[in-house]
Amino acid sequence: MTTILSLRNIFVTALIIIGGAFMFASTRSDSPNLTADISSSEVVDQAEPKVLTGINVSPSSVRPGESVTITISTSGEIFNIIQIDAYLEGPAALNTINGPVVNIDGDGNHFGSIPIPSGAEQGTWKIKTLEVMDNEGIMTSYHYGTDIFVTFVVAQ
Repeated sequence: MTTILSLRNIFVTALIIIGGAFMFASTRSDSPNLTADISSSEVVDQAEPKVLTGINVSPSSVRPGESVTITISTSGEIFNIIQIDAYLEGPAALNTINGPVVNIDGDGNHFGSIPIPSGAEQGTWKIKTLEVMDNEGIMTSYHYGTDIFVTFVVAQ
């Protein structure tokens, strides 16, 4: 016996496309007019936002010509952060230094070593600005006195 399928004999057809989460459903109807409900919902893959949770400078005191290591802790996916730049400023703002914070330790913290020039002014330096870029190209800036309050000393 041959069975002929027609639109009239379809009871329920459902198709779910995972990528876009589209759903199509048709129901059986005794009239030649079939009804169909088409609905869609957009699934947006949003990365967990990055939040600065800690900044550390070590050592807390260096001599001109030595380096400081800046360690930055964030929440969110560590691999979503593609670039961090630190801008350091001397006590009288006569010297400014910038450097990348490009390494990742075993705990997921970002760190980088920034050399202090041999002629750097002595006194209390600060991390003036941190710029964090994610893998979508969005730059977030953190500023001393507003978002960060980290200092270190340059002394002889």
